[in-house]
Amino acid sequence: MFWAGEPPAQTLETLVSMGFRGGQIGIPGKLQLDARLIQDWKKALEQAQFTVYTVFAAFEGESYADIPTVQRTVGFIPEVTREVRERRMMEVSDFAAQLGVAGIATHVGFVPEDTSHPDYLAVREMVRRVCDHASEETAARRKRDAPPRATRQVGQAAAGRRSIPGRAVPPR
Repeated sequence: MFWAGEPPAQTLETLVSMGFRGGQIGIPGKLQLDARLIQDWKKALEQAQFTVYTVFAAFEGESYADIPTVQRTVGFIPEVTREVRERRMMEVSDFAAQLGVAGIATHVGFVPEDTSHPDYLAVREMVRRVCDHASEETAARRKRDAPPRATRQVGQAAAGRRSIPGRAVPPR
């Protein structure tokens, strides 16, 4: 995984010089995902002939200092950050779609094993909303960018559901 903090061309030049032709890009929590950044990444990826397979969302305030800190700060588990992190995950999903990257990822956090636990239920619904958003954006982009004949094939079934790696989300 590499981070999107440096200028895109510089980042990719370093990776290509080490022999990499593809990978997962990490989006720091504070990185502004604006139109210029998107265009810079699209251009740099095309010029470097580099493939991004997954866009990984990190969030402000996360710490991996030790397990108790991870449990308190990482992913969708901290209730006080859920709303902001859900919005950020949607932004990262849109960024991925605009780059033509089908995969999104994040650390969801320490999800309780008890499927009736309020945190489990809240996070499950949050992940579903993120996946639904990602599927809608992917389907819309495919339909918009596809040749006319292929457009007929794009629909709810063809769009599928992008998933966030980690704990599987049970079907509704």
